Amino acid sequence: MTIEIKPRKVVLVLVAIIALIVVANVVALVSEFAFGHDYVFGLIPLVAIDEEQNIPTYFSSLMWLVCALLSLGIAAAEKANRRSYFYWAALSLICLYISVDEFVAFHERVVNAQVRGPVATREPFYVSWVLVYAVVVAAVALTFGRFVLRLPSEIRRLIIIAGVAYVFAAMGFEWLSGIYLTTHDWSFGLGYHVVTLFEETLEMAAIVMLLYALMSYAAKYAGGIGFRIGSRP
Repeated sequence: MTIEIKPRKVVLVLVAIIALIVVANVVALVSEFAFGHDYVFGLIPLVAIDEEQNIPTYFSSLMWLVCALLSLGIAAAEKANRRSYFYWAALSLICLYISVDEFVAFHERVVNAQVRGPVATREPFYVSWVLVYAVVVAAVALTFGRFVLRLPSEIRRLIIIAGVAYVFAAMGFEWLSGIYLTTHDWSFGLGYHVVTLFEETLEMAAIVMLLYALMSYAAKYAGGIGFRIGSRP
């Protein structure tokens, strides 16, 4: 039995899920800041896009995991080309790490721990955190630059747009949220939640674009990806 997965249909389903998550968060913000209800039988923490270990974080973690598996499948399909294999395998490890980080919220825990520390150390921390992002992004760009440029044009375009969108969300909106907190006495008010909503929405959109690029590449240039369960005598 063969199960065929069409990239466009997968993207439509994922976009619909993201839209539901965004709507749920808007409703949650209205409930909290207009009516003073920030729990509602546990539903608000369950869908809050800036909370940990709930529906949005599990959804993002799952998408990154699928990206990791797709990259690994492409690497296996192109194992004969050692250079290409290395980059796809490395991309798989990066996606797997981000998936785990989304699930356990490691960097959020570091940020939150610092926010609860002395006020004097908070603003420099947000500056340094963005600088850490910049160093990591520069290292990844230098490592994968030539590889990405060698990809087919439609795949290259998608991956570059996805990467730029994700970096802009992770760095730009992280910076904005830090500015908001430093100018509002470190109060997590409505403005902070709105900035976070834009950040997480753009990040999820970028992941969907990367996922589509990987599925398209697997279908057009890697002979499709499949697996077989069976036993040999």
